Amino acid sequence: MRRVLNVLFLLCLAFPLLAQTAGNKRRGKFLRNEVRRRDATETYEVKAVPTKGSFPQFVFKKVLILTIHEVKLYETVIETVTSNDGSGITPVGAVGYVVVPGEFIEGEESQRVERKYDGVLKLELFTLNGKAYTTDENGIWTDETQTVLSAFDRMRTKNVELRFSHKEYGEAVLELSRNFIKREVPIIPGTETAQPTDLLEAMGMDFSQLKQCSDEGISVQATYNKTAKPGEVVALTVEVKNNGLRSVSNVIGRSFTSTPGLDGKMFYYGLLLPGQKRSFSRLVTMPQRKGPCYVRLGFWSICGPMNKAATDLCIEIE
Repeated sequence: MRRVLNVLFLLCLAFPLLAQTAGNKRRGKFLRNEVRRRDATETYEVKAVPTKGSFPQFVFKKVLILTIHEVKLYETVIETVTSNDGSGITPVGAVGYVVVPGEFIEGEESQRVERKYDGVLKLELFTLNGKAYTTDENGIWTDETQTVLSAFDRMRTKNVELRFSHKEYGEAVLELSRNFIKREVPIIPGTETAQPTDLLEAMGMDFSQLKQCSDEGISVQATYNKTAKPGEVVALTVEVKNNGLRSVSNVIGRSFTSTPGLDGKMFYYGLLLPGQKRSFSRLVTMPQRKGPCYVRLGFWSICGPMNKAATDLCIEIE
């Protein structure tokens, strides 16, 4: 019995030393994020190009999306329990930690995404609404058929979603808006909702609202071929000039006719300062018949209808 008690006594004396030498490995201070893998995906995005005129332009930018997989690395430390011979002030059994050199403990895994522009899509074929188009050497597509403008010919249409398709890079979506009165959109902290690109602003027009304006002295001049063939596409250019002494804002025009293909074409001018003039062109398709085609152009500003500016046109289809 006495031998058993002696063994137990010796084990109790040796326990702090065993705890100190064996120890428990724990996670220490955070050191760094270590990259384990990078996944790259090539895609593209379409943006409206600031321009002036009647034909919207869009640039096709190549985008490299990098998904970076990381893991957090921490120090590895060993838990130690101190012991002394009674000469020091460190209490017996105090816990300490010693860093293990060159050894780390992995922690949480995470991902982050980086987007990098990688040039433009030069001379690339794409489709929009089932029709094929091609970008130029600068990666820009000019809407020479006014497909985008036609999508906004209904006055109640405020937003249009354009879906572009490319055989290699897939689909890209561009949301456009059309605001007859420019409104500042407040930025709410914490929100990342992208606002649609305003088509009229991208085309270099100012549709800010004036509190005081006048449409007196507005003149209209239309330039077009007086004769055309059945089914022919004709350019109709309408110039609006402010001959008055005060500015007029939010000027728009619209065609009215019983002939399909010519009715409902929108013309945009925005702000016209005194003495300023602006032209806007629309492509119209002649009907498959012969005879005269009558068109009336109506105009509005922030002041309301500009009845004196209304203009009548006639195109003879031969």
